[in-house]
Amino acid sequence: GSTLGFILPFKKKDTQSYPELSQLLHRMALDNYAVAYKLFRIEVKKLSKKGISDRKRFVIVSGLARAGTTSLMNKLSDCGSFASLSYANMPFLTAPNIWKKFYKPKSKQKKERSHQDGIMIGLDSNEALEEYFFKVISNDAYINEGRLVRYDITDDQYSEYLKYQSVIRNDNKKVYLAKNNNFALRYESLRAHNDEFLMVLMFRDPVTHAASLLEKHKYYSALQEEDDFVLEYMNWLGHHEFGMNQKTFQFTEAAPEYNSDKFSLDYWLQVWMNYYNYILTIDKKHVMFIDYDSYCSKPAEVLREVLQEAGVRAELPEVTPFQNKRKAELECSEELKKEAYAIFDQLKAHIRS
Repeated sequence: GSTLGFILPFKKKDTQSYPELSQLLHRMALDNYAVAYKLFRIEVKKLSKKGISDRKRFVIVSGLARAGTTSLMNKLSDCGSFASLSYANMPFLTAPNIWKKFYKPKSKQKKERSHQDGIMIGLDSNEALEEYFFKVISNDAYINEGRLVRYDITDDQYSEYLKYQSVIRNDNKKVYLAKNNNFALRYESLRAHNDEFLMVLMFRDPVTHAASLLEKHKYYSALQEEDDFVLEYMNWLGHHEFGMNQKTFQFTEAAPEYNSDKFSLDYWLQVWMNYYNYILTIDKKHVMFIDYDSYCSKPAEVLREVLQEAGVRAELPEVTPFQNKRKAELECSEELKKEAYAIFDQLKAHIRS
């Protein structure tokens, strides 16, 4: 019960999404950074005896939420050459190997995730869970009221991050893979430390993307209003993409201005523009830009290109093209739409031919 994080859809007819004992275990494991860090150091000490080395080459799948990052990460993971955090590691995310001794899920059953977007997941499915590590080592220093602020990783934090990846890999054979929609907050300083890792950056049509974000904001806001543990859970994992504690990215000293109505399409179009405008300014060495619609229509080709760029030899998993027929029917500012599509064209210009 303690490892069901977002496995089963949260049902509004339920008064609680988790049993009380499960909630208690989550609070014990995730709400105490000192304990989490201590467990991590124990893992590192054990790892040093196995001779597992740090690696500068790893793969991060990123982008604004609802850009297709979960699907791409899981298809890459199916290749068998990557190591990632999975739901089975919940709630002891800083000590996966220790927790594995006590909990070894055998069920392969998959159900639609709580997002209700058709993505099927199970206890062995990978997800965006590494952000908790950054919350622990920074003590939430980059998380402000209403904002997630860009910040620089220190030398020690970078070293700890590579060690954490080694803990997840647990051998020298596989490549570390993570999906992290907050990665842009620390990208520049990580790139200054490391010019070898690959970031796969996904984006999609801005109006359609904004409409998807708005839809999930409405859904999770209602869900969290009914069950406050859902809000607590998302806060622990650094998921502030939508819902009652939604936070915007602040990449510059001055906080960007937004439409005050979070239930308007204009607000989410501004969120999209703020994020991808910043992405256009970063060092693009070893950054792959992937259009969501291209991934849907040619998934095998995209996966092959990512593997080649990552320097990974692996058999491609079975993938089926998918036609995204979603169209945004809500009205938005024509001026914002024009600005957003100008950014969209610049993003597409960075796709490798």
